[in-house]
Amino acid sequence: AQLDAILLVDVLHYFDRATQERLLEKAARALNPGGILVVREPDAALRVRMLWNRLHERLFTLLRITKGSIGAYRTSGAWAHLLGHVGLVEATPGRRGLLSPYADRVVTARRAS
Repeated sequence: AQLDAILLVDVLHYFDRATQERLLEKAARALNPGGILVVREPDAALRVRMLWNRLHERLFTLLRITKGSIGAYRTSGAWAHLLGHVGLVEATPGRRGLLSPYADRVVTARRAS
């Protein structure tokens, strides 16, 4: 089935880099022309804010609230580059929330028409 939009929110960092790339390739192929892919992941370049993400992930996995384990973090620029690599265009990293202590950022891209 072809899709108009796919959201991958706080999930990719649970996979290793090779699996992340395969998932994004599959997502890109599943989009209709002009379809949008939205990825929200912690931005590894925001080192101080990443401490909150890492603490949060560590606590939630220890408490078994999150059942996964961390695979790989990337910078938002690296996510944008990877989205371009899998054939999506206009891959742009978004801004982070000013009041949030976390390093989460949204990166969007679309499949060419």
